[in-house]
Amino acid sequence: MTKAILLRIERLLFLYFEEQRAYLAEMKKAAEKDHWLDSATVKQMLRISDRTLYEYTRKSKLVCRKRGSVNFYLEASVLKLMRG
Repeated sequence: MTKAILLRIERLLFLYFEEQRAYLAEMKKAAEKDHWLDSATVKQMLRISDRTLYEYTRKSKLVCRKRGSVNFYLEASVLKLMRG
């Protein structure tokens, strides 16, 4: 029974690391196409609070993609908001 548990843990770890590799590859590919910024950078650029950033995202003023537990914002949409 212990061996079965260890094999299950090994399989789950393997799947986890495969997902992480795929995630990193996807992030690298996305970074090559479009430039994405994290929320701290966006808040500093726009001089806004967490709540304002949430409202801009909710009202579709900023293009946002969630990767894992982190939100990333399309740089072009941030610059557009800064100009307008």
